[in-house]
Amino acid sequence: METKLVVIRETSTEIVPVDRLKELISNGETVWLDILGKDPVEFAGLVEPFGFHPLSIEDAMEAVLRPKVETFLNYVFLAVRTINHEAGERPHDTIGLKLFLGERFLVSVHRRPISSIAAVRERLPQLLRRSAHPSIILAGLCSDAIDYFDPVVRELEDRIEELEEASIQDPTVVAGEKLVNAQREVFLLRRAAGPVRDLLVTTLERANPLISVESRVHLRDALDEIRRITEALNGLRDLSIGALSMYQAALDNQSNAIMKFLSIVATMTLPLTVITGFYGMNIAWLPFSGGHTSFFFVLFLMSLTLLALLLVFKRKHWL
Repeated sequence: METKLVVIRETSTEIVPVDRLKELISNGETVWLDILGKDPVEFAGLVEPFGFHPLSIEDAMEAVLRPKVETFLNYVFLAVRTINHEAGERPHDTIGLKLFLGERFLVSVHRRPISSIAAVRERLPQLLRRSAHPSIILAGLCSDAIDYFDPVVRELEDRIEELEEASIQDPTVVAGEKLVNAQREVFLLRRAAGPVRDLLVTTLERANPLISVESRVHLRDALDEIRRITEALNGLRDLSIGALSMYQAALDNQSNAIMKFLSIVATMTLPLTVITGFYGMNIAWLPFSGGHTSFFFVLFLMSLTLLALLLVFKRKHWL
């Protein structure tokens, strides 16, 4: 496991070796322990000084955990999901972030690297100017996790609008597949963002003394942002459903146009086949059967039939 232990003081921060954790806790220091990895035995050994409940430790090691908030005697446990910004990953891929918040500690746990961890660590001095309580870091992590949804949602909105226009102009199978994939991304993002919104609502409704007043201000701002994102995703869901409906209608119209053309060709070819087949019978009393004019007579009859069919189709607005 990769760990990083930060000692938080009112005016500064210091990164120290993790083997000093017990010493710092016994001295009443405020610490932020960040843990990257998925070894449950090693994780249990690392957090043993905090006295976490075994069920919380088990939840922290879960690969997929629905966003939740639970209050224990001396700490609060939160689980959120954030967008994965690793290069080459799918835009709707999310990573679980588990947080243990106490009066003088914050423990963050994640199985894969998360961009918001590094971002909050860089601007930690600015956050600590507002409050030296560890809950301000929790609020910063939640805010950053939510902020990373925004560019993904905006890119997805632009892509769906482009696919909608392209699929109507040229309703190919590839265009339909791209629309279906975009709609799937919308549903996956909604499934990730919705529970985060509910988690923040629950957290703010509870008057927990472990969350400072300044941290609650940041969490309320994060709640407004995730509400805006979920509303945007709801709009994208409706947009993608409408785009698929219009794509299907355009595809049906294209198929109908093709079938109409083939039907007209078949209808116009059928009487010509009847004429040539009929005149090809060896019957002595057929017109001009004894001379060379029979060929031109058949051509004239076929042309007259085609002209009559064209006039009928034109009158009925089939052409």
